[in-house]
Amino acid sequence: MGPLQWIEQHSPNQGRARQIFLLTDGEISNVTAVLDSCRSMASSTRIFFFGLGKSPSQSLVKGFARSTNGRFVFVPPNSSIDVYVGEQLQRALQPCITNIHVNWNLDVNVQIQTAPK
Repeated sequence: MGPLQWIEQHSPNQGRARQIFLLTDGEISNVTAVLDSCRSMASSTRIFFFGLGKSPSQSLVKGFARSTNGRFVFVPPNSSIDVYVGEQLQRALQPCITNIHVNWNLDVNVQIQTAPK
């Protein structure tokens, strides 16, 4: 938890988004604390996760990545991580859009649905 706490306590430079690459085997003992920490940084920090090993918790890694608008990849055992690092770097280089306000001028009787659900 130490590195995440440090990151949480040190905001990125004004007007800048922060990208973090986190490698995990998915064995996280304090899931709630880590998820809360990730969520608290979501407006300024995207975390890109690498799930390593034979059986990283897929739901855990996906949940953490989604909570920070980051992405995740699972690196199979005995495979080269180079390709996966390249993919994540490409994703991290995509612009980060924040503070969007949308005003829909719709009829009162229109039913709205979100996607994905």
